[in-house]
Amino acid sequence: MPTSPPQQSMTRLSWYPVSEDIKQLLSLVVDHWHTPEIADPYMQQVIELAGDHPDVLVSAYRYFFYTHNDPLALQVATKVLERVQQAEDLPTDWGQLKLILSDRRDDPNIRLYINAYAASGLIRARLGELDTAQQIAARVSELESRNEFGGKVVQSILENSDEDDEDDGSSVILQHWLQTQGLNPGDLEQRGSNGDTALMRATRAGELEVVRSLLQAGAIVNARNHDGNNALWFACFGDRYDLIEQLMQAGIDIDNRNDNGATALMYAASAGKTAMVKCLLAAGANAELKNLDDFRAIDFAANFDILRMLKHVVL
Repeated sequence: MPTSPPQQSMTRLSWYPVSEDIKQLLSLVVDHWHTPEIADPYMQQVIELAGDHPDVLVSAYRYFFYTHNDPLALQVATKVLERVQQAEDLPTDWGQLKLILSDRRDDPNIRLYINAYAASGLIRARLGELDTAQQIAARVSELESRNEFGGKVVQSILENSDEDDEDDGSSVILQHWLQTQGLNPGDLEQRGSNGDTALMRATRAGELEVVRSLLQAGAIVNARNHDGNNALWFACFGDRYDLIEQLMQAGIDIDNRNDNGATALMYAASAGKTAMVKCLLAAGANAELKNLDDFRAIDFAANFDILRMLKHVVL
């Protein structure tokens, strides 16, 4: 399995207005997303170069959160709060601040502040600072009318959690995600309109932390949707090697055939995903399998490199 995702073309990424050097660094972060020891220094350079650019800061604290660097995630989220507080001249007293946030919660800067504040609560929950996390969740919930910031969900989870449970906050993240997706936290195998389970939905959305928590909580890794696909299909679709690694460790069927008899390897070959084909072959994908039309992965090869790789493994 490769140590990093394939290099992505700069033209394929959507950017907010930043300089070219920052774009290049962010591309390197994307390329090495699941290898934090490589990606972290690039993100640190981004932060240094971008200063207080709000979009960059939001990207940074999300990156550190999803790569489990919670101290840095909290540090950057706090920087976002300080930036908005200074720009909007916000008071520090919660009683006064609450009134301003409530009256102006549709303003972009204020919504940024509330979202960053809510995020800091989730990060503190995962750090084990449950009292502080509960206070933040309660405050955020006071600002909500339809749970748009997730405060009420997190507050409910924290208030009803087992006090003896040595929880690092991952269950809080999982339950928060499930409830915001309209899923029942008590039924991890609840099906969506196409038979997608929570694991499939989280994989398709690229939610690494949620996928990890679902697997730890006992989600059925080889569940199939109405098309006959398992979660591996969605990880391949999104070029998420970190998710593939998680699913493989949990025992997912790499050769699962959907209702058309297609495997993830066939899909990757037909889509021209050269590095993905290499990854799946290295993980033991069977290139000899045929779909319902009697075609193998090699018959779908979209480029010469894929054809060459598959020629080496087929009989």
